[in-house]
Amino acid sequence: MKPTDITKEKGVYIIEEDNNTKCRDKIQLTKDKYCVVRILFFTMGLVHFVPFTFFTTANDYWMYKFRDADNAIYDTSENRTTLQAHFSAAITIATNVPLVAFVLLTTTYGHYVSARKRVYYSIVLMLATFIISTIFIELNTDGWQTEFFILTMILISIINSGRAVYRISIFEIIPKFPSCSVAYFLAGEGLAGIFNSMLQILSLLVGTSTKTSALIYFISGSAVMLFAIGFYNFGERMTYYKAYASTEGYYKKNITFKDIIESSKIIWPSIIIILFLYIAQLTTSPSITSLVKSEASGNVWSETYFVPVITFLLNNVCDFIGRTVGSKVSKVNFLI
Repeated sequence: MKPTDITKEKGVYIIEEDNNTKCRDKIQLTKDKYCVVRILFFTMGLVHFVPFTFFTTANDYWMYKFRDADNAIYDTSENRTTLQAHFSAAITIATNVPLVAFVLLTTTYGHYVSARKRVYYSIVLMLATFIISTIFIELNTDGWQTEFFILTMILISIINSGRAVYRISIFEIIPKFPSCSVAYFLAGEGLAGIFNSMLQILSLLVGTSTKTSALIYFISGSAVMLFAIGFYNFGERMTYYKAYASTEGYYKKNITFKDIIESSKIIWPSIIIILFLYIAQLTTSPSITSLVKSEASGNVWSETYFVPVITFLLNNVCDFIGRTVGSKVSKVNFLI
């Protein structure tokens, strides 16, 4: 078949390129009614970051859980217990090690399970872990803090394993859709952090207790994931979604480790840039900067709102701005 051959099937134009690329791009004549699919990808982006950001935003809750049970003070840097002092470093390790490991595993072996199923399974896994974490909020763990610390790290590892599978799977689906779909997904990721930070500040303004605030965080996160499961089930039934999601041929099913190495040799400049950006992101991560305290003391701003506003909200607002601006920039050749 010639590269310019065009056929029409049930109102959908299919353009088939030469046999070397075997690319089939579907151009759907009907529009995305009510922007359902765009909202779907925005929601999926929200789900990707909600579990991680809620765990880091609930810093005061974790400091309470790992406080010295014999003392009332648990939120000052001078009186942190060993578990409090090591929590930020531990959560960073529990986040990134399984994330990297399962990205590689999913990339290599993910083709054995369809991307659609992997999306569902990963969201359900994260939801189940969130529900378990919510149950522990009302349980008294003062008598077994070390064991609870280890259990928390295991739960965080499970959540981030699910996030890794989810991200790879959703990015197998999104490229089949118009490029604006990626922008909506990234916007959802960015807004997740702002949503969590605003929720934290709002709970402080209302004057809720540490446990109540944590319940609000985790219940809200569970609600978002439940909504995402239902909305994804609804969105994938739309004609617009089906037309693009059914595209096959351009995406390779079997990706071996050798393929990854060969591809890395070609795009190594971009990999180095992403690596340095990732390192910079980790060094300014809220899980690290939450240890920073205001030099001022004795006022509401320094004691209550400094960490939520400067550490979390400012970080997430800048992240959202970067994602929004980045989605508008099409030429990045000057970076490599």
